[in-house]
Amino acid sequence: MSYRSRGLLPCLSVLLLVSCDGQPTSNTSATPRGAARTSTPGAASFQACATLDVSFHGQSLDEVSLTTACTSGLKVVLHGIATFDKKTNFLRLPVALENGTNVTLRAPAHIYGWEDSLRVLSPHGLATNPHTATYLEFTNSDSLMSIGAPAFAGASLWRLDSLLAPAGQPQQILPGARSQVQWIEISVKSGVHSLSLALGAAATSAAAPAGPILVEVEGGVHGSPLVDSIAQVGDVVAYDFTPAPGFTNVQVRLDGQAVPTFGTILAG
Repeated sequence: MSYRSRGLLPCLSVLLLVSCDGQPTSNTSATPRGAARTSTPGAASFQACATLDVSFHGQSLDEVSLTTACTSGLKVVLHGIATFDKKTNFLRLPVALENGTNVTLRAPAHIYGWEDSLRVLSPHGLATNPHTATYLEFTNSDSLMSIGAPAFAGASLWRLDSLLAPAGQPQQILPGARSQVQWIEISVKSGVHSLSLALGAAATSAAAPAGPILVEVEGGVHGSPLVDSIAQVGDVVAYDFTPAPGFTNVQVRLDGQAVPTFGTILAG
């Protein structure tokens, strides 16, 4: 099971029921040693932007290249093979977020672009024609932010909140890892030889200092962890306790609450 502490640093304490010749001799409760944080750390936002250049050869996709335009550790990357459907004229670009920071990134996370993020590069006649905006259009964004929105006004938004990690795992991007792919789909009218696409991205981190997982284990217990350790917010820490020979009925408490004898703790 997973457990998220609510404003407390995680703490394990073990309540051990000791048996002697089949008769219980004592019930001893360990006192939790976790300490409350004096304040809840604020979320930090990480931004990124990138430019993708796409060229066509006849009616076939020729080349896709990505240039990182700005980064705060978060990066927009190509993660897969781009495709172009000649029947529908839909260009599909596999884009992901890469965590180059030293903290775990979480939702809200999104990629965004405006109408003027799409630009015809060639042929020259289309590139310099002010009336060719409809030659390139986003077709599959999750939402279009209203002009009056406080952020990303008028932008097409692709959400990655449920794509930060494989299904069944906490939706977060660990340092050095990538999100799942979010496909960016663009309608490209005939006559476009090459185009440029500028994308922005943002993700959030509960930027907090490392904190202790305090462990207090009474005699007669096997398992781990048996000693105190340090965990960063967002770390997943496994624990597993069993009775030693001659002992029965291990009980585990996390921040004072009874939990199974094995599982995981989500620090935070």
